[in-house]
Amino acid sequence: MKKIILIFLLILLTLASSSGQASAVQPATPTPVDYRLPYPGILPDHPLYPVKRFRDFLLLTFNRHPLKKIDLFLLLSDKKIGMSELLLSKRKVNLAVDTLLESQFDLLKAAFYLPDLSKNNLLPTGLSDKIELSAKKHQEIIGQISVSITDLKQKEKINQALQLISQANTLTQSVK
Repeated sequence: MKKIILIFLLILLTLASSSGQASAVQPATPTPVDYRLPYPGILPDHPLYPVKRFRDFLLLTFNRHPLKKIDLFLLLSDKKIGMSELLLSKRKVNLAVDTLLESQFDLLKAAFYLPDLSKNNLLPTGLSDKIELSAKKHQEIIGQISVSITDLKQKEKINQALQLISQANTLTQSVK
């Protein structure tokens, strides 16, 4: 009986010491933001992209409801950040960074409507959280993109995009 208890304690000690070593060796990796981006569709390097832009312009111009505008701006923003990833994988850095900056302007426009809706008690629950989660995902993607960019002008645009995310976060936090 003593031998069984001794073997059991040795096994427990071995497992405890090995699990402590394994956690010390593994580097801490940031958890990816759980936010799914929509499929971007036609990219800015496609000849029919101006038609898509015109359609988006018409949708935003003729839509007067602020909630629908927020949804459209958020959708366009998410699509454009996905486009910038795809353009970067095609090695079209300038176009990728310009599209990335456009996506952040759209995200800021979506957040711009939040204080007015909140003031009029028309803000649905969860909308500011959705914009905030989208901003976190955008920030994660911009961090991945900025690692592969070396041009200083492009880095400046990326910093500008990060400032726009910060402004959008400020607006979303103001309505909570």
